Parts: sequence; C-alpha cells; structure tokens
Amino acid sequence: MPYSVEHLIENQGSVVLIQKTDTMTKALDLMIEHDFSQLPVVDESGVLLGMVTYESIMRATRSFNTKVDKLFVRDAIENAPFHYREDDLFDLLDELKVTNAVVIIEPEGFVIGVVTSYDASEFLRNRTEDLMHIEDVEFTIKELIKKTYTDTKGEMNSDNLQAAITRLYEQRNDQSGSKKPKTFEDLTLGDYVNLLMTKDVWNFSAPILNIQKESLYELLEKIRLTRNGLAHFRAEISPRSRDELKYCANWLRSRYQEYEKEQERNFINALLKQHEETEVTPVLKEEAAVYKTSAEKNKKSTEGKTTSRSRYTALANWLAEQKEEQVSLTFEQIEGIIRSPLPDSALQLRAWWANDRVGHYHSILWLEAGWKVNYVNLSEKQVIFTRLKSSKSD
Repeated sequence: MPYSVEHLIENQGSVVLIQKTDTMTKALDLMIEHDFSQLPVVDESGVLLGMVTYESIMRATRSFNTKVDKLFVRDAIENAPFHYREDDLFDLLDELKVTNAVVIIEPEGFVIGVVTSYDASEFLRNRTEDLMHIEDVEFTIKELIKKTYTDTKGEMNSDNLQAAITRLYEQRNDQSGSKKPKTFEDLTLGDYVNLLMTKDVWNFSAPILNIQKESLYELLEKIRLTRNGLAHFRAEISPRSRDELKYCANWLRSRYQEYEKEQERNFINALLKQHEETEVTPVLKEEAAVYKTSAEKNKKSTEGKTTSRSRYTALANWLAEQKEEQVSLTFEQIEGIIRSPLPDSALQLRAWWANDRVGHYHSILWLEAGWKVNYVNLSEKQVIFTRLKSSKSD
C-alpha cells in the first residue's frame, strides 16, 4: 500500500497546542519558541477546534486596530484542515497545495500531529535520496559484472554474460515459469548481487573490493530488503538501514573508483594529450562559447543531433559534432557546454552517468547522438565519452 499520513508524524513527539481562551501573546511566544507559523487550537479535553496562524493574528490586530496583548486566541481562530493517521499521503499532498499546514487527528478529534509543506517535501526528498543511493549500489555492481566479461580492448562478450545469467537461473531452479532467462538490463537487484557472488565475477571483483565475500553479501542483502521496502511502500526504513544504505553506496563507489583510477590513468593522460593536439582544444577552452541547437543550424549539419528543449541538448549536439572516437571532458567543461551547473546528483552519484535509455533523460540524449559514457571519475570531476559503434562516421 502507499505511504500513509502516519509515516510523516512518527517521530514528531508531543504536539504544541493552545486553547482559545489563551492570550494572543502566549500563542506568539509559543510560535517563536518552536519556530512554528501556526498552532492547533483545542478545547479543554484536547479536541481540535481550529488553528491560529501569523496571518490570522495580523488580520485580527488590523481589524480591531488594537495591540496583540489586548486580544485572545479566540479572536484569531480559523478553520483547520485535518486528516487522519491512516489517510493516504497523496490525499494530504493535495490539501497542502492550498494550505501550509494540516492537523492530524484521531477519530475522536484529539490532535496527534501537524504536517507542513516542509515536512512533506523533506519526507519525499529522503525517499528520493534513498532510491538514488540504491541505484548507485546497483550501478556499481553492474559495472563490476560487465568488466568481468570485457576484454583488454574494451569489448564486452555479451554471450558469456548471458551464459552466466542462464547458469544462475538453472542453479536456483527458477520457478517463475519463464523458459528464457532475463537479459542483463532486466535483472533485479537481487539477481545482480547473486551474479556478483558467482565464481567468475567474484574472482575479478575480489581484489577490487578487498572484503570478505560473506560480509559483503550480508550487507547487500540488507540493501536489497531496504530497496524492496521502499519500492513497495512498506514501513518507514530505520535510521540504521538508511545509514547502511548510504555507507554501502559510498563504499562501493570509492572502491570501484580506486580501481578505475589505477586502470585508466595512463589511458586518460594519453587521451588528454591527444586532445591537446587536435582542434577540439580551442572549443573546450572558450569561456563564453555559444552552442547552437539543431534548430538553429541548416538541415545539412543536423544529422545525428536532437532538437529537444533540454539543456543537455547542447551536450548531445556538441558530441555529434566531434570527429574522434573518444572525447574527455571535465565537469566544468560540460557546464560550459550546457551553460548551466550540473545537478548535485551528477557530482555525487555515478548512477547519474549511467547509459540509461529509459529513466535518465540526459543519457537518452547523448545515446541518441551516438555516444556513451565510457568512464567517469567523480573525485577528479572527469568523464570520457566513447562513440557507439553503430554511429561511427565514414
């Protein structure tokens, strides 16, 4: 089931309340003390009567043309939107479109919480961040698996990879009823973890990860359960689970980046030297370069480019203009091309740079332009794009 309102008030503690017979000064003092912009108003038994806000207090003092200390809460009380703890979160979000706060009550009318627009946005932000960390974990595991079946020339043996997937299905006596194993991109996180633990992949990955196989499997199993809980809108994950998730994503990323840095150091230096000797360098060094979109160019020069209104269109078009098979760009240079800063997720998460044809709009653009990300180093803020084989120029 989807998230309920109760998920937003689980850790709120006691609710600050006020009665209609209290002075307006008391209400203001409580609002200032707790940094609230509103307070629920209750009767002597604690049943909701309404709400007092900064706006309603200002309206009352202006209307009566008197000082705050001459008025009572009853003079500024207004109707309070309310929901019950079992209500759907998305119904509450609809309410927050027109009001800044919603009071949460029991069926008898007793107040048990207050949810503001900030509370709701913070709750959803945390869920989004959790899912991004899970995506990052999955991305790194997938990279390790693909590297296992990649030769020294950088070509991946898809047949060997698919054979490994088939063996995995056969070993676990898959009961799904599917006669044909899934393709690599259609596997679940659990499938990727099990592939990581197979002999070939682990023999390749063990020197990179430098951790006991059993210990890593135990951690990844926790991440899988956390992922399932989030994906199926189950109970709120614990602070410990959230910390383990973030730790796992950061740890995997750092181990894999150390491996990449060691393997690609000479390659990057050679590639950068090559770029310094080509006509690409002046374009990259321009500080105020203007990049035209496809719509601004004549039809003869638009082959392989896109007319999307996304800011990443400029990057896709820039890549489409390059003659080399590989190009290296710093994050700063990319920001120069798109004429805007990269998002925080691009600076912190490897998964943002995944060659995803479904979920990431920016990667769809560079893939359609005939390029893919071959290497990304978050610490050095550098990415290498490689031309897709099917898009090689004559």
